[in-house]
Formats: sequence, structure tokens, C-alpha cells
Amino acid sequence: MLVAAAWGGYHMLSQRQAAHALRDVLASADVNGFLDVPPPANQNADTIYVIAAQNCPHAAAQQADQLAKQLGAQGMPVQRANQVHFSPQNLDGAAMNRLSVVMNGPLPLVFVHGRVASNPELNQVVEEYYRPGTTWTAR
Repeated sequence: MLVAAAWGGYHMLSQRQAAHALRDVLASADVNGFLDVPPPANQNADTIYVIAAQNCPHAAAQQADQLAKQLGAQGMPVQRANQVHFSPQNLDGAAMNRLSVVMNGPLPLVFVHGRVASNPELNQVVEEYYRPGTTWTAR
């Protein structure tokens, strides 16, 4: 019984710490819900990357396909992919924490100008792409 109580206390503390970390990371998101992250390896800064499983019947993959199609229909440079890689030298502790929170969120992940969001709406992606101060601002 003592072991169960200790495990229960540890589990509650872990959940509380995880919720606190999530709140801290999400507080640093911009108005569109995107977080600063190191640039993914081998990705063009002016291309939107939509990440989720490809050729998959799951809802998140279908949503990613639809989002990429809608962005492309608006003339935005978009690439649909099923994975993303980062250079280890670009990852410090804070960046790893932000990436961990986002990568464990719902799919699709969307990368825009060195920022990422988990499962954003179409309008959030468009606004983020054209947000003043980003690489591409012409509309």
C-alpha cells in the first residue's frame, strides 16, 4: 500500500510538472499559436511544411492533406511530409522543451518561418506566413 501511495504521489507530481511546462511553453506562442524553434534541417525558410503520416486513413493525416491542398490552392509554397529532422547543434534545453511539447501535441505539425504549431487552422497558417517581420510578407 505504501508503494502504491508513493507511486500515486509521484504520478500526480509528474502530471503537475508536465502541465506547468506545457503552460510555460504555450505562453510563449505568438498570436497564431506558433512557437519559435530551431530551423529544421534541409528546409526552405519560405516554404510551409505540413507534417503528419502520409497515405494514411487516420483523421490527422487526412487533415494534413487537406491543409496542404488548401494552402497550395492559395498559391502558397507548401510541402507535405511525414517527418522532420533537426541539427543537434541547434538544440538547446529550451528549444528541446518547446519541440517536445509541440511534437507530443495533435497532428499535423506545421512549420512556418522557423516557427511551429500543432494542428493549426488554415487561417492561422496563412496569417503566420504573411505576418510582418517574417521572411515573406508580400500579399
